[in-house]
Amino acid sequence: MNRKNSFWKFLAAGLLLIVLLLVFPFISNFSFSGFQVLRANENLFGNTLVRTILFAVVSGFVLALFGFWGAILLAKVPAFSKVGKTLSVLILPVTLGNISIAFISKLLIGDSAFFAGIIEKGVISKLGFLLLLQLWQFGLLFIYLFWMQFQSIPANRLDYAVANRFSFFHTIKDIYLPHTKNLWILMAALGMVFSLYEESKIQYLFKASQGTNSELITNWLGRNYQSSLLVNPSYATKLTFQSGWVVFLMAVLSLATLYLLISAIFKLSAKSKLYPVKQNKTIRNTKPLLGTVWGVLLIGLVLVPLIASLLSVKYNFSAETFALGFPLLMAFIAAVFASVVAVFFGVGARLGWKQTLSSFNNRSLFFFILIFLVLLIPPVVILISGYKWMALLGYTSLPVIYTIWILGHVLLSLPVLGSFVLFNHFRVSNNELNYLSVYQLSKRELLQNSFIKRFRAEYLLLFIIGFSFIWNEAILNNLFSDYIPSFVSGLKMLITGRGADYSKAFGYLLVSLGLAISAVAVWRYIIQRAEKWSLK
Repeated sequence: MNRKNSFWKFLAAGLLLIVLLLVFPFISNFSFSGFQVLRANENLFGNTLVRTILFAVVSGFVLALFGFWGAILLAKVPAFSKVGKTLSVLILPVTLGNISIAFISKLLIGDSAFFAGIIEKGVISKLGFLLLLQLWQFGLLFIYLFWMQFQSIPANRLDYAVANRFSFFHTIKDIYLPHTKNLWILMAALGMVFSLYEESKIQYLFKASQGTNSELITNWLGRNYQSSLLVNPSYATKLTFQSGWVVFLMAVLSLATLYLLISAIFKLSAKSKLYPVKQNKTIRNTKPLLGTVWGVLLIGLVLVPLIASLLSVKYNFSAETFALGFPLLMAFIAAVFASVVAVFFGVGARLGWKQTLSSFNNRSLFFFILIFLVLLIPPVVILISGYKWMALLGYTSLPVIYTIWILGHVLLSLPVLGSFVLFNHFRVSNNELNYLSVYQLSKRELLQNSFIKRFRAEYLLLFIIGFSFIWNEAILNNLFSDYIPSFVSGLKMLITGRGADYSKAFGYLLVSLGLAISAVAVWRYIIQRAEKWSLK
């Protein structure tokens, strides 16, 4: 079995190494001289970096806090109730993408008076409004994930809390918090990463600039790279790589600080106890009126803005909209390859590190955080690394360009999609794997019996998520926009500048919304399948 484990370890580690190969031009240009950028007061790099790090850390913590307390109010809502199954719409905002949410905000609020007022109030107001958008885009998803985690709390433990008249906060401190410690850390880390390299929403809503001190680090890196590129391309690359290393290392340090902060809070406030339980009838309250009302409000918070935006503009399916057919096909192909690679990564990691990745615990959490380090590399650095590889490989023909575009998306999406697959693979127990090893199944049989057949619906959802990720991605799509017109670049041109045309842009938005609704529909199918399985 050790040889088999070595094969799976090699597979998972090899895929991650290939991802690192994508950014090798950045890795190979590490230099301590890059830290001199911090002392360059004229470019305000230090101030922008500090502002971004603070916003990202605060956002990560606030998003996790919002998700946890929002889920507490839903705790008594059963997963298979009508409201519970409808809560799946909470995953809809995150699948829309940053540029679509910026456009929806413009449709609902308008371009002039409201945003002008926020701009006049200063950078704190801008970042505050941006945090509200982050709560809608990611916070609602976190509520849903925390609520799903609550469903796995043993019923007897909750019964004991009711029988012994635990107070509300006593129940939270001794039952709910300890049960979600690792998820807390994971959600805070994700929230921080999502906020760290935010660019589209603050740029297209507030026109972030150096003069108003409203730039985030992604805006700064992109602006300085473009301005230096006109004068000295070699210097532009060197400056961006040096700055990128400073940003990356500060991001890693900030992520570690956030981890220590949350761990300290849990150590002081949450204590996991093994309460004695009785195996008699359940005595919990089964009429979650408050949770039901809160769940309906959350569902409305998702649907009402979307419906209002649908009614705000006349549709215009222009030639540009129908030209999205080819990008849709390319995104479909890339999503298929990305899903397959993510599945093999998830299987390889689960079988290669069978003990470490047996469940969502402290050891597996560390594994996830290592994967997330790839996400801390600044997007513009990945873009420039892509330019470097393209210069090396050459633009020999369209098939080569299409292949590189697909492979690039496969590698960029692997940390997110691979983590999703691995999280689902925790449901394959070590006892089952040990039992199957006795029969000495081949790798194909093990893959088929323990993973492919069991997780078909989850893999379908994986494909939908991958498709949405690739469709809304802004790095490779901008790099190859001359060859593969993208949704992101097309929508940007239609909602900004003198050529803005909201009626045409809305045709783009409808496509994105259709993908998001498809993701929700697939997830509802998974829930219904799980309900039927639980009744057998």
